[in-house]
Amino acid sequence: MLQLSGIQTGQVLQRRRGGATVTVSGRATTTGSLTVALRRGSVTVSEWRRRVLRKISRAGDFTVTVSGLPVGGPFTLWFALADAGAALGPFYVGDVWILAGQSNMQGRARRPPQGEGGPLVRALRLNRRWARAADPLHLLEESPDAAHYAGPPLSVAQIEKLLAAEPRGGGPGVWFGNAMFRADGVPQGLICAAHGGTSMAQWSPKLKKLGGGSLYGSLLRTVSGTGQPVAGVLWYQGENDANPADAPRYTPRMRELVAALRRDLRQPRLPWVIVQLARTTSPADQWSWFAVREQQRTLPLTVRDLAVVAALDLPMDDWIHIGGEGMPVLGRRLALALRALRGDGRLPPDVVSARRLPACGDVPERIEVTLKNIVGGLRLPRAAGGFFIVSADGAIKRNIFSQVAADGDRLVLDLAGDFDRAGDRLMYGQDLNTDARITDGRDLALPAFGPLAVT
Repeated sequence: MLQLSGIQTGQVLQRRRGGATVTVSGRATTTGSLTVALRRGSVTVSEWRRRVLRKISRAGDFTVTVSGLPVGGPFTLWFALADAGAALGPFYVGDVWILAGQSNMQGRARRPPQGEGGPLVRALRLNRRWARAADPLHLLEESPDAAHYAGPPLSVAQIEKLLAAEPRGGGPGVWFGNAMFRADGVPQGLICAAHGGTSMAQWSPKLKKLGGGSLYGSLLRTVSGTGQPVAGVLWYQGENDANPADAPRYTPRMRELVAALRRDLRQPRLPWVIVQLARTTSPADQWSWFAVREQQRTLPLTVRDLAVVAALDLPMDDWIHIGGEGMPVLGRRLALALRALRGDGRLPPDVVSARRLPACGDVPERIEVTLKNIVGGLRLPRAAGGFFIVSADGAIKRNIFSQVAADGDRLVLDLAGDFDRAGDRLMYGQDLNTDARITDGRDLALPAFGPLAVT
C-alpha cells in the first residue's frame, strides 16, 4: 500500500526556473524503488516515464522531492513502489498570486458583470480548496479561521445558498488572472485572503502569533499550506485608515507588512502591486483620504519591487466600491503593473515635478507638469478636470486653470487665477469624488498626487 500527500486536487504549483518543485510525503507498507511518471490526461510526458526517485529500504513514512515539473496542466503524478501505486493530481504549473486587502479586493461590485476565469485560471478559496476562479471569489463564511468568520461551520448546501443569494461579489482578481493568462499562456492561481472593512492595524504582522485569529496569521497558514512560493501580491486597502489617527501611520505600517511577508515567505524580492484609493462620496475626512493616497503613490520610493495602480477614474457602484464595469479595467491594470515589475513593459504613470512658466506675449502664465512612464501618449477627456491649488493655510483654489493640454510626457496648465509661488501647491485627483480622468495609451490612469511643490 502507498499513501501520498503534498499536492491538493486542482492546485496550481508555482513555476520556477528549471521547473516547479513539490515535496511529497508518503507512507509505504513495502520496500523497493519508488518511481514517478508525469501524465497530461492519459498521455505520459515522454521525459517522465518511470523516473526513479529513491530506494525505500523499510516500511513507514518517507519524504521525497519531485523537481523539474513543466508549465501547463492538468497533470497527474503517478507513483509506483513494488506492486503498489498512487496518484496525486490533477494539478497545474504556472503562477500563483495573493489577493489581499479589504472590500474592493474581496469583491463588492454588483453582479453582473461577473468575472469567470478560463479553465486554467483557478482560485484557492477561503476554505483552502482549489476551484475554477469565479466571482464571488471571497466568501468569508467559508473560512475556518476566526479572523474571517467566527460562526459555526456551514454545510456545502448553506455555502451554495449564500453564493447564489449574494448580489455582490465582483472584484479585480478573476480579471487579473485572465489578463495574466492571455499575456503569459500559463495557468494562474489566485490565493484569496481579502476581508472587507479591515484596517492596517488588523493586518499587522505583529498579530501573527494568533494564527487563524489574525488576518496576517490566516494568510500565512493558507500560503504555507500550499507548500509553494508565490509570484506576487495584489493589495487594495486603505479606506479604513483614511482618518486623522491612522493616516499618518500608513507608510510605516505598509513597509512593515511588506517586509514581514517577504521575510516569512523567504522571498525578499516578492513583487507587490497596490491600488491607490479610488473615489468616495462619503463624508470621509478628505485630508486623511488625500494623505493615504499620496503615501500610496510614493511608497515605491522607499519599498523596492512595488508598483502602484490608480483607480480614481473608474465607475463606482456605491459610495466607496468600484462597480462591475470598472473591475475588468482594474484587473488589466494590475496585470500590466505586475508584468512591468518583472521587466516586461513600463511601470504605471506617475508625476515627476511641476514648474511655473511666466507669461510670454499672448501665452498666459502656466504650470508645466512633467510625468514619467507614459506609453502611447496622454489621453485627456474633453474637459480635463481634477487639478486645483492648495495654499499654505489649506485653502483650496478651484477653477484656477483655464485649460489643460498634453505635450508629450508633459501636461501644460494655463493659469487663470492668482498663484502664490511661496505657499501654493498643486494637486490632482485629490477630491473625494474627483472628476480626474487622465490616462495613457495603455489605459493606465495618472494617479492622484499632491500637494506638490511648484518650482
